[in-house]
Amino acid sequence: MRTGKSIQVRDYLRQHYLKKEKEYLLPLPNRILLESYLKEHVRQTVPATQLVYYKGCRYSVSSRYINETVDLYPIGEELYIYLNQRLIAKHTISQQYINYKQADYEERIAAKGFRQNSGRYH
Repeated sequence: MRTGKSIQVRDYLRQHYLKKEKEYLLPLPNRILLESYLKEHVRQTVPATQLVYYKGCRYSVSSRYINETVDLYPIGEELYIYLNQRLIAKHTISQQYINYKQADYEERIAAKGFRQNSGRYH
């Protein structure tokens, strides 16, 4: 049988070591990053079209990431696209074949040299 004194010593030591251990603990990363470690992901190189492929559909990223290798993490209804652990794009997962963000689309059009002139595109 344990005496009251041995229980107190045990509780004191438990609290002491717990307090000491907390000094070395860091806060958890954000939920998305944390879940990304637990989930399967897809790695691919961004093609010249700026569209990465996920489950039969294509999702846009900025043209600055062409030829870069990115990681795609589907979490819930969202597709998170990371480059070197930095979020570069986020899309709602959809059944639509091509999913462009407006800024990515405008950037692509500008890069292709399309401009309106007398009702025609050059």
